[in-house]
Amino acid sequence: MLTQHAQVRVVLICPGATDYALQHRVQGTLAVPLNAQGEQEVQQMVQQLQPLGLQALYAAVGPAAQQTAQALGKALGLRVRKLGKLNNLDWGLWQGMQIDEIRQMHPKVYRHFRRHPEEVCPPEGETLGELAQRASGVVRRILKRHRGEVIGIVAPEPLRSVIRHLLGAGDWGDLWRANCDHGTWLELEVVPEQLSKG
Repeated sequence: MLTQHAQVRVVLICPGATDYALQHRVQGTLAVPLNAQGEQEVQQMVQQLQPLGLQALYAAVGPAAQQTAQALGKALGLRVRKLGKLNNLDWGLWQGMQIDEIRQMHPKVYRHFRRHPEEVCPPEGETLGELAQRASGVVRRILKRHRGEVIGIVAPEPLRSVIRHLLGAGDWGDLWRANCDHGTWLELEVVPEQLSKG
């Protein structure tokens, strides 16, 4: 029987807004920083996350995730740790394009990605399965290190959805819609031994 102390409470945090997010552009691995709205969203999250008692804070690679984590860490008194060398999904030739442009240029692929994102590889990019494989080992090590604790992980979409999926919190969801999320967070209770392998 698994005891309560084996669980880790994971708070998955989506960085604040960037110009790309507000323009509904695919950001992927592009280095796009927070904008003014994103900075305000981070300050709002500080107030929301304060009562949760975070004990550790991790951030993915990329300026928006790092800026969000640094601001949260400063306000919450936490040192920001790197989420390994974990980059967001490489969207290949779709990076920088507006989601509507992709829908108009590749309607069948767009619809298929919406229903079964794990089956689609963006041109010259990578699949969600490849990202999940990269993320799985990193997340597994973090969970084992923080048994019985409350940790925050700042990760942009769709990396955040991939981590959520690995943690056993449902299917992939609509990643086109998730791509426009910013300044939001989700709390999960996870048993490290039950972490999905992707």
